[in-house]
Amino acid sequence: MDHLPVPQDPILPLSEVPYLCIAPYDITVPFLTYPRSKGKPWMVPDMGQVPHEQHEKLFPSPVSELECFLQTWLFFGLLAELLGTLYDHDTFVVKSAHDGDPILSTKELQALIEKRIAWIVIQENTTQKQFYEHTGKCIDITWKALRVDFNSTVKYSIASVAEFLASAISKAHLTAFPGVVRCQKPFAKGFYTQEIKDRMVGAH
Repeated sequence: MDHLPVPQDPILPLSEVPYLCIAPYDITVPFLTYPRSKGKPWMVPDMGQVPHEQHEKLFPSPVSELECFLQTWLFFGLLAELLGTLYDHDTFVVKSAHDGDPILSTKELQALIEKRIAWIVIQENTTQKQFYEHTGKCIDITWKALRVDFNSTVKYSIASVAEFLASAISKAHLTAFPGVVRCQKPFAKGFYTQEIKDRMVGAH
């Protein structure tokens, strides 16, 4: 992902993240209720009648369908929800230099989140606090809903963007609202597959 620093001579090759969405994220639908609007209420951990993991065990969705849905919701949806009017779907999709296929790009993310935070911090305290609390809920839902067992590049792209947004927004509000629930950063323990761990160990 373009928003992450990388070494000049990386041991492992840098991966491109494929664009899997069938259609752009519907920005008229709130992030927290998006799965329900698409007939998948069980995908939101706190809204489904049964835990989403249990539902998938009983009624498994094709992996390709899950990858498409979760990229649309957890990548583009999270960006749309937290960037507000600064969000533009096409900003985050470019053509691969290798084969011309559409891939994800976060080259503009740093500048966009800086603009968004600059706007938030001049709002009334009530508005700021509501935004920060809402951000925490969205990040929390993202890490709970993100599956471990699918395309690693898709999974890590979602996780990296969620963690970046959480870090940036948390840093911006800590001094003003120390009592507000902070965005969690859970993408570490139990998140990496054994294959990825083996590759990292083997690279050394």
